[in-house]
Amino acid sequence: MFCRGCDYNLVGVAARRCPECGRNFDPSDAATFADVPGQLANGPRRAILAACGLGILLPVLAVLQSDPPFLIMLVAAGPGLLAAITVLAGMTLWPARSSRLLIGLAVLPAAIVLMLMGSLAVHMRVALGGWPASIGTRGFPASLRWHATLAMEGWSVVLLATVFLWPVAVLLCGAVPSWRRFVLPLGLFAVAHAICFGLIFLAPKGFVIWLMD
Repeated sequence: MFCRGCDYNLVGVAARRCPECGRNFDPSDAATFADVPGQLANGPRRAILAACGLGILLPVLAVLQSDPPFLIMLVAAGPGLLAAITVLAGMTLWPARSSRLLIGLAVLPAAIVLMLMGSLAVHMRVALGGWPASIGTRGFPASLRWHATLAMEGWSVVLLATVFLWPVAVLLCGAVPSWRRFVLPLGLFAVAHAICFGLIFLAPKGFVIWLMD
């Protein structure tokens, strides 16, 4: 029996408060303590599993808009599926506690990209009165051109990190025992990017066509 706040061993603690961090617990209520150190509470666990599902579903929904063959759907679901497997490995095989700060930093890059792309779509709609009819930023006002460049370069950095650096980081952290606590945040980084990818390509068709051109 361990504290959900700091992993302190609560066996033999007479008071119903963790002596290490002060978190309350009830020996008769399994939801107030963890069976193993680092075990996530049910609420965060459900939220993470829901995020994994979205990371698989949203890219598939985005691809379905163009009526693709079945193989393309599998390719779209692939990154989210790999990310979900990494998250599950981090939660079950190496359940070391991850701080909120670490998890926040893991999902921050995808959140920034999503905000940049969402604000770009709004900016584009307002500045042009519709969606671009040309390829690239030709004819864009200077502020919109800068906004588009920032959004695309930001996404490129996150995409390249996900494709080339993320697999190496996952394998390395899985192989080094003292680094295994980073597997869950790495999985959440990739899940967040899969969700971001799906939401971007579920944007209005005119914006998606410009983006792909």
